[in-house]
Amino acid sequence: MIKIALLGDIHGNLPALEAVLNHAKAHGVDNFINVGNSLGFDIFPDETIQRLQIENVVSILGQFDQRVLKAKAKLEKLKKSPAPDQWLFLNWIYNNLSGNSLHYLNSLKRSSLLTIEKKRILLTSQPPKLIKLNPDLPPELATDFAFKAAADIIIFSQQQFPYIKRFNHVRLINTGAVGYAFDTDIWACYTVLKFSMGFIKVYPYRIKYNITQRQTKIWPAGIAKPLSTISCPEITAAAESETAISTERSILSLADKDTKDDSARVDQLLLNCSSCRHQIYHARQVTRLALDLFDQLQPLHKLAKTERRLLQYGSMLHDIGWLNGRNSHHKVAFNIIVNTNTLPFPKRERYIIALLALYHRKITPSAQHMHFASLEPEDRKMVSYLIAILRVADGFDNSHQNLINHLLCDITSQAIKIIYTAKQPAEAECLTVSIKGQFFEEIFGRKLVTEWKTA
Repeated sequence: MIKIALLGDIHGNLPALEAVLNHAKAHGVDNFINVGNSLGFDIFPDETIQRLQIENVVSILGQFDQRVLKAKAKLEKLKKSPAPDQWLFLNWIYNNLSGNSLHYLNSLKRSSLLTIEKKRILLTSQPPKLIKLNPDLPPELATDFAFKAAADIIIFSQQQFPYIKRFNHVRLINTGAVGYAFDTDIWACYTVLKFSMGFIKVYPYRIKYNITQRQTKIWPAGIAKPLSTISCPEITAAAESETAISTERSILSLADKDTKDDSARVDQLLLNCSSCRHQIYHARQVTRLALDLFDQLQPLHKLAKTERRLLQYGSMLHDIGWLNGRNSHHKVAFNIIVNTNTLPFPKRERYIIALLALYHRKITPSAQHMHFASLEPEDRKMVSYLIAILRVADGFDNSHQNLINHLLCDITSQAIKIIYTAKQPAEAECLTVSIKGQFFEEIFGRKLVTEWKTA
């Protein structure tokens, strides 16, 4: 019997790597394969590479690893790029690698074909694009790719959580990310491949690890701190450079204020952010409508005062991303809230509030999203209710003109009718509610209907 632990996307996260190694060894694993991106936006580059060598891990070179090796030569040119912080950090990683680690990385190939128990196994850091976009790859494409690669098993890492797909004789294995470099992430993922008596079994693992060591490590001077901005492609570095500075100044100005009212502090934060002042009235209106809906829908969601409070703050801060303009402001808002440690909330609550801001427009939560998937199951259910309510409340003030005076919910087993009071029909708002309310219908299991009542 042979057991092999499949690792990927370690991202320089030494605590996560150590947790995975210990967990795998406790389950009888003594062979390790790493499909690349050993380095990343975490701050243990040399320690990570040394540990891989000590454990005799069979590795290939990932795309991020290649960027680090090229960083030195391209630094001066890339300092002028739209996201210089990223390249400065790549250079910092390069300079913090020992000569032995650099020699080791330069010796690695971008892909490798192994034979284990008569099975041809392709290790690759660049799987077909269709795999990246859609795990449900058509059988003919998967088989064709495997034929060209002369492989029975294709191993790669493209998503945080592991999965396996089988098409005819071909297995596609996503190892999962060992050390996704995300500030609030506590999951280290990997996969075990077991060969026994001619059979192959695959065991995906998702384990928690202690992130304290990452939080206490000194961050490189002169480089912006927020890991999530850099490591998450949907949040741009350009947004980070402005929002982190503006928000930090705004919140520090509240530090000496003697108040126990968190809502007053959040409200004051919005006032102090000059770029957001034109949004504060919208934030207050959405908060009022969201809490109104929460209270009336309580028999369905059965959430308590604690969750109501999270909805309140999520509603107040959902548009703080307007510091950088309307485009992607929900992503910028997520980044601001997650990385602003001086906000008056515990870390878990701050992360949930950030998720409300992230999902208040456009895409809705999915188990495939690492932000949402990192929550505990009960929290995912609770957050889904809050997001559904916030999206509808935000839709009812789509024009930012405070047209709606009051909401009244009429709940039946088939539908939730929201009767809104306004001076005249708010057709644009209702159209937005019908679109953003699709997630609401899914979560509450009822059709959403709107009806106007004159003020």
